[in-house]
Amino acid sequence: MKSLTFNFRIALSVLLCCVALATVARAQEEKAALSWVKVAPPNEAFTVLMPQKPSAVAEKRKHRMLSLTGKRYSVRGSDDTIYTVWSFKSENLSVGLRSDTASYLDLCAELAWEMIIEPERAKAVHESRITPETRYALTYEGEYQSPTHPGRSYRLNLGTQSGTLIIHAVETRFYIAAAWNPDRIIGEMEKFIDSFTVHPPMRAEGKGTTYRPGRASGSNERTSGVGTGEGIGSGRGSGNDIISGGGSGEAKETDYNRTFTVREVTKKAQILAKPEPSYTEWARKFGVTGTVRIRLILRASGEVGDIGHVNKLPHGLTQQAIEAARRISFTPAEKDGRKVSQYVTIEYNFNIY
Repeated sequence: MKSLTFNFRIALSVLLCCVALATVARAQEEKAALSWVKVAPPNEAFTVLMPQKPSAVAEKRKHRMLSLTGKRYSVRGSDDTIYTVWSFKSENLSVGLRSDTASYLDLCAELAWEMIIEPERAKAVHESRITPETRYALTYEGEYQSPTHPGRSYRLNLGTQSGTLIIHAVETRFYIAAAWNPDRIIGEMEKFIDSFTVHPPMRAEGKGTTYRPGRASGSNERTSGVGTGEGIGSGRGSGNDIISGGGSGEAKETDYNRTFTVREVTKKAQILAKPEPSYTEWARKFGVTGTVRIRLILRASGEVGDIGHVNKLPHGLTQQAIEAARRISFTPAEKDGRKVSQYVTIEYNFNIY
């Protein structure tokens, strides 16, 4: 009986110790969470939460046609997570590139690759820490859906470390926020990324708006109302005419010079050759996969007419799809025995093998 009582006391003591240690650990975690500080540097247009006040280092960078000045704000957390925000301003950003946000974000991502991936990989090679299985890469994940504050999300791999990186552009400024650690601890990194908020500059016509990037939506958002592969193939349409002009119910002649939909033609356009687009070097580096869908006109003259994308992919793949579409050969659609122009929607699938 004494032995049982003694063992029970030991077990109870161990249990109480475990509870005490768990309580202390939880208290430390709560204290660490409460100790996070709001970082809003003067003369900057962003705010973010970090474990402590970061150091700020001035930086100058050049990448292709971009000449950049800015600062790097960085801190190491208690769990060895690295938290970093780069804030850059372009001194020579052209109006054309500023309006082409996809190309601008492409350049920003390339710069992030040069600043983060290449130095870490070179260091691992020098220290003989790299193997064929070791990954040093930024992998494209998706777009932030905001027409005025475009941004992207990438998955970050640095050998034994991994994390998340986002890019956010506002006029001549752009920001790179990244967090990574060796233990793949997700919670703290998400707290950092989710707290990143951009405050666009004030405008003469009114106040700027605060934008929090949130989560990327993925690389293949589709626009509703457009059918997959619409208008390609043989067969007859519905024969419905769109009547031009006005009047009180009077029948009007069909305008055969306009562009018809697939349902309006008597005989659909026939695709004879559809050249495949090529992968770009940067799209391969960033592991971009998905589908580009574009709408175009197959003219009665046998030429490819206006082309517009329905959904797109970054790092040059949309442009590759458009160039491939320009080389399509076909026989024109027919309406009542006449050759006519027809709208079609086609897809180009990009997969890395």
